[in-house]
Amino acid sequence: MKRLAIALVLSVWLLPAGSASAAPAAPSVKSVLRTMGIAVPAPPEWDGVWDVVDSTYDCLGVLTGKSSSTDTLCAGQSTYDPPAGTPVTFSCDGTATATEVHIVCTGSAQIIPDCQLTFVIHVDAYLTAETYFSVTNLNASYSGTAVGCDLLPATCQQINSHGTRTGPAPVDYCATPARPSSWGEIKAHYR
Repeated sequence: MKRLAIALVLSVWLLPAGSASAAPAAPSVKSVLRTMGIAVPAPPEWDGVWDVVDSTYDCLGVLTGKSSSTDTLCAGQSTYDPPAGTPVTFSCDGTATATEVHIVCTGSAQIIPDCQLTFVIHVDAYLTAETYFSVTNLNASYSGTAVGCDLLPATCQQINSHGTRTGPAPVDYCATPARPSSWGEIKAHYR
């Protein structure tokens, strides 16, 4: 699952709307650590299956939504492939240790010709035994000469995530990392 990439893509298209239903999915522990790239593999202390509850807040600190999910993180894996066709270019830098993750991602995308989205995402996560807490701040602004681009307001969100490890990551799930592909991409590869 690539929740961070999905959040970035949704940020491009949905943050200007500003509604609670448009809130992007919160980056999971897995996607946060995977975004680090090959240089920083996920520490073994973060390995496992996690039940996650996310609370999303607007710029004023008002709760705009809650969601829950299950996520699996495999120790040592750190590759990251953005979904094909992602209109967002971004880079992330930070650290991942046995008890803390600190990441800053910056990026941009052209929303329409001559209208550019620029965003910054800060992620801070803390692991204590079988639970973690993370705070993700997403900030987006728009610039350009396109008609209406100057009307898009800067936006921000804060996503607080609470995770509880429910068990170890399944060996089979973590054994062979696979790059996600559509059925069409797989068929084209073997033609």
